Parts: sequence; C-alpha cells; structure tokens
Amino acid sequence: MGEGRFTDVDVVRYDFVTGAPGPPAQAADRRPVIVFLRACDLHAVKRLDQMYLGNGPVDTFYARIRDRVRFALIGCTQSFASCFCVQMGANVAPEGWLFSLETSGDDFLCAVADESVKAAFAGAASAEKGVTPSHVTNNEVHVRTSSSVPASIYKDPLWDEYTNRCIRCDDVCSEYISFAACVNKLTDACEREEAQDE
Repeated sequence: MGEGRFTDVDVVRYDFVTGAPGPPAQAADRRPVIVFLRACDLHAVKRLDQMYLGNGPVDTFYARIRDRVRFALIGCTQSFASCFCVQMGANVAPEGWLFSLETSGDDFLCAVADESVKAAFAGAASAEKGVTPSHVTNNEVHVRTSSSVPASIYKDPLWDEYTNRCIRCDDVCSEYISFAACVNKLTDACEREEAQDE
C-alpha cells in the first residue's frame, strides 16, 4: 500500500545521493543558513512546515534542509504596492526568528529574539535599547476573505493555470507553494469544512 495521498500512490522522497557509482557525489552542504525575510514570508514558511513536517509522513528531504535554516526578520515600515498581509493576519511575525533588522536613518535597528546571537549583537552595537520590529497596520490592497470555502472553488478557472504548469512530480499541489502566504486562510477553512463533513 502506498503512503501517498491515495492508497495506490507512493510517496516520492528526494534526498542527496552519496556513494553512487560513477563520478563522486558532492557531499551535502550541512552549513547553517540564515534567510532574511519579512513577516508575511515567515508565515508562509510556517505553512510549508505544517504541510511537509506535520501533515502525514514527514518529508525527510525538506526536514533535513529546514533543520539548518534560521531566519532574520526584515521590519516593514511601509506596505508595498501589492501587499495584503494585514488582512491575512501575516503582518506581524510569528516566533521563530533570530533577530530583526531595519534601517533608521544611517543606522540599523535590531531586535534580538534568540539567545544564541545576543553576544554578537551586544559586541557590535553602538547603543542598546528596546526595539520592536516594525510592521504595517494597513495595506493599499484589500482582499475579502470568507469564513468558509465553498467546494466550487476547486472547479474555479483560477486553477487551470496551475494544472497546465504542473509537472506531476508527486501530486503535490503547486498552488500551495505559489500562494503560500495567503493559503493559510484557505487551507484552514478547508480543514474546518472537512472536519464538519466527517
């Protein structure tokens, strides 16, 4: 029996190949990585974590890479032209970042959230004061959200573009990757609807 979404579908797992015949395989890079992102991006990463780490069998390839990744939060002092993070509840970062960074004139402001980097910042800081990462409270773009998602959404022409681009690598919906930040509300509503149907 397969472990995939359906009983007859196997789970495809990706991993680094070592010891294969032929030219020597390059060793997997195990160095830690710091990714600079905004609050909305961190919400999207949390959704990806839920999909690949907390939704059935753990995707070991994703988990191995994700274990090395830490995040630095970029403060948002203004909303960009196409942002709609406020209405999605993604304008304030969830936990899970090491430090924040934003400019203030010719200086940088940093809020340090993780003990492992406090010493580095203390040694380089010109002054120490309480800093809260900036976040926007209003967007120019406004979207409407619904407390429930009708089943008809799955037949919407919006998905045709994704169907045409899909390479069928593992029946994993690429929509979630493309719309990771806003899919939080959509999948939460779908999960609630499925729970009500059971």
